[in-house]
Amino acid sequence: MNSYALKIIGSSPIEAKLDDSKDYSVAFKRLGIKRVVKEPLEQDGEHKYTFVCDNLADLTVISEDKIILGKNKSNSKRIRNRAWIYSNDQGIDNEKFYNDFSSALITNFDSVVEFLRLDT
Repeated sequence: MNSYALKIIGSSPIEAKLDDSKDYSVAFKRLGIKRVVKEPLEQDGEHKYTFVCDNLADLTVISEDKIILGKNKSNSKRIRNRAWIYSNDQGIDNEKFYNDFSSALITNFDSVVEFLRLDT
């Protein structure tokens, strides 16, 4: 039987120090899959799939009755993460895609604002 695992990488700032003698629960609002690692198992044709993810939004840390909210990543980091995911899906160079995307966004800024109707 195939097996599946979730691996979360990266870090997210939080608003308070954690006590290393306590256990915490963490709730993610949005994860982006950066890659999928496929490893064959001993059984014929079976695989272990590991989904490697990055946190793309806030997270909530909970200990007993206390909730510690993580801070948002900046929009520029979120755009870079999303560009990274897209370029991997398309099989293209990450850094080149991000630079081309950023340049196109800057060059066509007024058209993007009009398209999204952000000025109304």
